[in-house]
Amino acid sequence: MEDKIVKFTLELYYEKEDDKSFAEEEKFKLLKLVSQLAPHIHLEVLILAATNPLEEGTEGTSEYMPYHLPNYVGNQSLLITNKKLVAKGEGYICQGKTNNGKPGCVVKSELESKKNKSSYCIVHEWFHTLCGQKINGRILCDPDCLDPRFNSERARLEAQDWHDWYKYMLRWEP
Repeated sequence: MEDKIVKFTLELYYEKEDDKSFAEEEKFKLLKLVSQLAPHIHLEVLILAATNPLEEGTEGTSEYMPYHLPNYVGNQSLLITNKKLVAKGEGYICQGKTNNGKPGCVVKSELESKKNKSSYCIVHEWFHTLCGQKINGRILCDPDCLDPRFNSERARLEAQDWHDWYKYMLRWEP
């Protein structure tokens, strides 16, 4: 069976006007990564100012997450926030409340600390917003699940294995 082109639109929101160029840079890094990992995915990323940011949970707790709902039905959304989040584990930059099409967020300072690897963080959080959707006949699982082929902690930390994991998530089978 040949993979069909699958289209997604991610609305990437920024909180402050001076973060717009940062969001644009992250957009291009994400598009490059997705095109390398899954040529059958056509991803459009809209860069938008956050006009109506919302919050879930109590600030300062692990349940807290700022987010922005997508403007258009069927789109996914991520908010680049300047707020600090209380992490539940090492490396989290977003609370895990983004499953089943809910919006998510990424922390700007964490993305900046990752430099050229920030797109890995964004693609991971984007996967949370896609969880439960079908790509080429298969349902996208939670990106935090431990598929037997990717259950080694060491393997999941190595760059090539991350590529393999993301290809698997995006259902790319050349």
